[in-house]
Amino acid sequence: MLSNNTNTRNNFNRAFTLIELLIVVSLIGILSGVTLTVINANRQREVASDSVKQANLEKLVQGVESYKASEGIYPVSIKDSGLITYISKWPNGTPAGAVYEYFTDSSLSILGLSVITSDGGSYKYRSEWGEIKKCDSASPKDTVCEISGYKSKTEKK
Repeated sequence: MLSNNTNTRNNFNRAFTLIELLIVVSLIGILSGVTLTVINANRQREVASDSVKQANLEKLVQGVESYKASEGIYPVSIKDSGLITYISKWPNGTPAGAVYEYFTDSSLSILGLSVITSDGGSYKYRSEWGEIKKCDSASPKDTVCEISGYKSKTEKK
């Protein structure tokens, strides 16, 4: 009879306690929450979309600046026939919904290009800066990122 009782005790000692199970379930829940936060598919898509917008803006800047180096002034609009030599296709709608704005001053000597990012901010280029800047949505009209005094030329090509 003693051997039967010993077997029962050994079986009982091999089981998980309620506390151990609660700890494991809690850890799985915490790890799942962290994983979902890190691997947020929508946010990853937005980041990828913004990267494409920035790359497109860089290519537009290169094309328009090449046009200016050749012609001495910036194009009047994105529909300027000579611009096609430098930019084969204006990328409006790439990625979906993106609109690239083109600005010049009245003398066609200063250029501005911009595109809105997924967080409501924008990437902006001004020929005076010589670089693309990331402007946040909280201050779209700040002195660094403001593009005022320009004529917008956002017509689609």
